[in-house]
Amino acid sequence: LQKFRQAVVEFHRVGALRHAEDAEFLRSVMRKMLSLFVIVHVHRTNFAAQSTNLEVTFVSKRILSADACHVPQAHLLDAPTDPLQPDADFADIFALLEAYA
Repeated sequence: LQKFRQAVVEFHRVGALRHAEDAEFLRSVMRKMLSLFVIVHVHRTNFAAQSTNLEVTFVSKRILSADACHVPQAHLLDAPTDPLQPDADFADIFALLEAYA
């Protein structure tokens, strides 16, 4: 992972965080990623109405520092993963993530 300057990861079934085993696995993955990277973009996929998949863009801490952390907001350049479906809201996912932080 240290050789990468950027990484885009799609995390599937983030809603499974309600189960302790899944939550611990995701926490361990995120700890590893955040030891080397900063999150610069998050987008929730909208292929299904209740999708709990997140696309997360990471940038290496070697080239970018994390000065401030905030809950992501939709960007003008963001677009739904499936243009035929309404865009997905991810506020509930972040509430779930914060509960397991």
